[in-house]
Amino acid sequence: MNTQDSVEAIMKVHPQTSSKDWKRRLKYIFYDDTARVFENVATKQFCTVYCLEFGDVVVKDGNLLPKTDPELMKRLIKAGNSIKHCGDYGQMFWNPLDMTVWMCMGDGDCPMENEEDLDEEVKKLTSYEDVKKILLEAGAKTVLIEAEHSPSWDSALEDERGGYDKGWGKENDASIHAKWWQYIHIKDVKGIALELW
Repeated sequence: MNTQDSVEAIMKVHPQTSSKDWKRRLKYIFYDDTARVFENVATKQFCTVYCLEFGDVVVKDGNLLPKTDPELMKRLIKAGNSIKHCGDYGQMFWNPLDMTVWMCMGDGDCPMENEEDLDEEVKKLTSYEDVKKILLEAGAKTVLIEAEHSPSWDSALEDERGGYDKGWGKENDASIHAKWWQYIHIKDVKGIALELW
């Protein structure tokens, strides 16, 4: 789906506007999905259009993915690339609206500093507490650390369609899927993968 197709999708949601007034401001690629942020130059209204891998097109009102200050992004990338992990995952996701970093780590990563009987190899990994500290010092307001679990625009759409009504309650992930529209993958973050064991 290209920019023109995205404008046509916006026109289905906002037919009272003129297609010539919608100008693309930003574009993000999140794995096989694409998001484009448009501004209506006549009304100053924003829309974010998500083109998902399997053909779904979702139009959301507002700029859900505003541009992040480049200096802040450099600090976050540098901080993320200093995290020592087991080689699985080590992915960073960024919510520019509330300045949250979501780190998707392997299930053997981020040992707690107060854990007893840690294997010497595990002690080489960046601790849970240090991952949070590093990213907060770099400029994140909030840091989420999850094992083998990351935000997804497809999951956000599935939740909106009621796909998580059974088995997903408000006490777990279903309640945060709505915010997943606001995350982008920071592909420049790989961390330091250690060869363990």
